[in-house]
Amino acid sequence: MNKIKNLIYQAIAIALLVAGGWFIYKTAAFIIYFFGSLDSDTRNGILALIGVLTVPIITFATQFILSQHQSREQALREKRINFYGQVICLFIDMLTAAKDGVKLPQEELAKGLKSINIGMLSYGSHSFIRAWNRFLRVTSDVSAANGPIMQDKEISNENLSMATMERLLIAMRKDLGHKTPSSRYGDLIGVMVNDLDYSKIKEADTYINKHYSKI
Repeated sequence: MNKIKNLIYQAIAIALLVAGGWFIYKTAAFIIYFFGSLDSDTRNGILALIGVLTVPIITFATQFILSQHQSREQALREKRINFYGQVICLFIDMLTAAKDGVKLPQEELAKGLKSINIGMLSYGSHSFIRAWNRFLRVTSDVSAANGPIMQDKEISNENLSMATMERLLIAMRKDLGHKTPSSRYGDLIGVMVNDLDYSKIKEADTYINKHYSKI
């Protein structure tokens, strides 16, 4: 039954498409014939009148669309600034706790993640969401001490975590209109962590891209 319905819908869509094409063809043919039957002075006068009427309309429509787009982008930018601020605050709390050799209370962490998930689905870009999912997977494997992370002892869990945070910070800055860092991979997370080995962070990022490419 569903297959028959789909065939009927497809036939109706094709019929409407053909009818629309025929109507456009006939309309265009009539306009060409109509203008061809006019004398040159009348034809030029009509074209000049059309130009006088359409130019302001097109200009107004273009400006209106651009202003609406700019307003939307500005509103989204402001929301993202607040949202990404929450993400950075969570990172700072996590890094501070790790430095002190403790973990964030589970209730506090769950509350922070819930708030971020709500904001992410509303304001996060696709690149940020992808980086966030990879961050969660890597940190989960680091905590559970399993998965591909344990296959290479030369790359520490700490550097893997730092690399995923760096990727998230890059995605945030792109969304806010900043250029991506061109010097060293790790400069952004280095603002919060002072004793980074930048070569190790870059190596960890390469490792993550290889083993978590499907995320």
